Amino acid sequence: LMRFYLLSLFLCISFVTTSAQSIFKGRVVDAEDDGALLLLHIKDIDRSLLSDIDGYFSFDYSTLPDSSFTLIFNGSSTYQAFETTVSVRDTNFVYRVAYSIIERTTADLRDINQREKKITEVSVVTVDIEQVKHMSMPVPDVTGLLKNMIGVVSNSELSTTYSVRGGSYDENMIYVNDFPIYRPFLAKSGQQDGLSFVNIDLTESVEFYAGGWAPKFGDKLSSVLDIGYKEPIKNGGSVNLGLLTNTGHVERRIDSSSYYLMGARYKNAQYLFSTFETDGEYIPRFIDVQGLYHKNFKKSSIEVLGSAAFNRFTVRPSTRETSFGTSTEIVQLTMAFDGQEQLNYNTFQGGVKYNYKFNENHNAKFILSGVHSAEREFQDIEGGYRLCDAEISLTEDNRREECVTERGVGSIFNHARNTLNVDVVDLQYRSYYHQDTSDLFHEWGLEIASENINDQLYEYNFADSSGYVTELTSISNDLKLNAIRGSAYYQLKYYWKEDMTFTVGSRAGYWSPSKSLFVSPRLSWSKTAKNKKNQKVVNKFSVGVYHQPPFYRELRNLNAEVNTNLAPQVAYSAILGRDKILMLWGRPFKMSTEVYAKYLDNVIPYEVDDVKIRYYGHNNAHAYVVGGDFRIAGEIIKGEESWVNIGMLSTQEDIEGDAYGYIRRPTDQRFTVSTFIQDHLPNNPTVKVNLNLVYGSGLPFAPLNKYYVRDVTKSPAYRRVDLGFSKLILFKDREVKKNAKIESIWITLDILNLLGVSNTISYIWIEDFNGAEYAVPNTLSQRFVNLKVSVNF
Repeated sequence: LMRFYLLSLFLCISFVTTSAQSIFKGRVVDAEDDGALLLLHIKDIDRSLLSDIDGYFSFDYSTLPDSSFTLIFNGSSTYQAFETTVSVRDTNFVYRVAYSIIERTTADLRDINQREKKITEVSVVTVDIEQVKHMSMPVPDVTGLLKNMIGVVSNSELSTTYSVRGGSYDENMIYVNDFPIYRPFLAKSGQQDGLSFVNIDLTESVEFYAGGWAPKFGDKLSSVLDIGYKEPIKNGGSVNLGLLTNTGHVERRIDSSSYYLMGARYKNAQYLFSTFETDGEYIPRFIDVQGLYHKNFKKSSIEVLGSAAFNRFTVRPSTRETSFGTSTEIVQLTMAFDGQEQLNYNTFQGGVKYNYKFNENHNAKFILSGVHSAEREFQDIEGGYRLCDAEISLTEDNRREECVTERGVGSIFNHARNTLNVDVVDLQYRSYYHQDTSDLFHEWGLEIASENINDQLYEYNFADSSGYVTELTSISNDLKLNAIRGSAYYQLKYYWKEDMTFTVGSRAGYWSPSKSLFVSPRLSWSKTAKNKKNQKVVNKFSVGVYHQPPFYRELRNLNAEVNTNLAPQVAYSAILGRDKILMLWGRPFKMSTEVYAKYLDNVIPYEVDDVKIRYYGHNNAHAYVVGGDFRIAGEIIKGEESWVNIGMLSTQEDIEGDAYGYIRRPTDQRFTVSTFIQDHLPNNPTVKVNLNLVYGSGLPFAPLNKYYVRDVTKSPAYRRVDLGFSKLILFKDREVKKNAKIESIWITLDILNLLGVSNTISYIWIEDFNGAEYAVPNTLSQRFVNLKVSVNF
């Protein structure tokens, strides 16, 4: 087995040194020789691809039936349609597209210009979803991809939660086609988190902002994930079968003005949980169904998005044996359990968007969306434990630790009957206007949301240690909250002399429970130039104020009491960055460097229990974050996108009224590295390999209500390596393809957690005979193999 792993690593390293020999490269430009961002279609192999911001595109031509191919563009209100035949030997291919009758001031062209100039925005990463669709991860999900973004920390392969530049899990916004997205509220561990909202099969574009975003995005403190779903140009779909997840989707172009997408996902991680340290019966089943319909009219369009998620998690633990400590002092915990935990999370989200074009320079969007979440947590688990000193016992079969001296015995009991119902209705108006004779782009909007929450809590737990029964917590409460929040924004973007960009604007907001009013001004600047080596360089700067009015979770303290008098948390942010486009091995790479600082006021302190956040329910702290991120991305291997991210930060908080001063926050991960490398066999790009590596230094932790311990305790570093091998089967015979209606088949073998590292996600606290507390680690999954088959049609 070890030889197999070493051989896999050797092959991966060897593949990185190879390069493709069958890559065709071309460029599409307009009449002014500027690159055109176009969706192209290769008729001979029925494949679509997008040119980059400078008009360049490339693809592997080894799958072509002969040495020439037909390139098609369907046309738009900006460019005329074209169809041309190209030879693969034409290595200097350039195609010049003509403008259509409508001039360059149309809305479609402005959308293209906006995408071309994303490079001028601060702290944004744009990902080609097709390049990473077969990335090795336990669950194919956009949140798994986020672990490889700048500034992101996510130390659980099963959780959809993530922290960005020292922020909490609740400080991140997600939009899908302009619709705001919500996640479950009660989900309390990586095992139970289920699927994220974003369906990777339906996704076309991913734009992630780690800071410095424009006023048009909502009121959060840490990040924005802006997802664009597909606009199909033909009928198609896929079926993906694996040991952990099964998914399927269809996309259909009804006619030239309308289309729809539908996708379904099923996740059953029972196979993965068999590697956990607590033995028992795990029944984790998560189902998600989504649909999108779009219809164009003469001067308007309508779009409908709907989603239903049914998450079920049942666990009946039986036994657990955990050894921890040092190599010379080993402590062993043995536990036996009785009872079960049942968790049900049902979430329904959807909305309608109406887009109206007043004229070629002015359009508006009206968006009505909502979410209904019904969540249930029922628990009755009793456990008896023994804590003892252990010594290593070596046998012919294995190495194990045996108990020699008891430190403590006892039992614990947890009971819960918690229900939560959440209803949110959100109405938005967004408008966009471009002045004909200038490079001024105006955007403004209004938003109002109604929130109705009913939270019924009944839970208690106690511990029996050495004959003394101690009630740890007892909560019985029926909580209701009806709130209105409103906001408005205006921003102005100005392109000056085509090499400098200014974005200035502000948001204003209101939250009804505390009658809080706030204003958040923001400014960003960028300048594009060429250095002495003729390399493209973009210098960037951003300052701004970001407010986050509390949602329900921030209002509820550790005793399940709701404080509606909380003010919005506020962050004063500054970011300085530089992007450089440089040539390595004859290919362009983008190198990004950013440093940032945030001062936070009106902070609501919190603790992390598993991955569930428990707030203190008071604005009684202030905090800071300082750090820097470095990213380099490009084609280390021709035709395959790869990248490396390095991050450093420090975040600390000072809670008023204590004597401890600044202490580490729960998300204070000082150093992170993430790497994603893709490669393929020489002269055979249908056989691919990818290596995904994540490292994060240890996070601070502490028992509930003992936050001051975080300055002296930290978990081990998070280390994970995933290795994947993929084989693409193409149907070159047109008759076979026509009859089977299958475009391609991917077969993927993933070796997840290749090094078999026992990463720690959380701790339980156990007392010995003398009342001393021991932090017993809860670890994540071990090494396991996942096989996936993806059929595209």
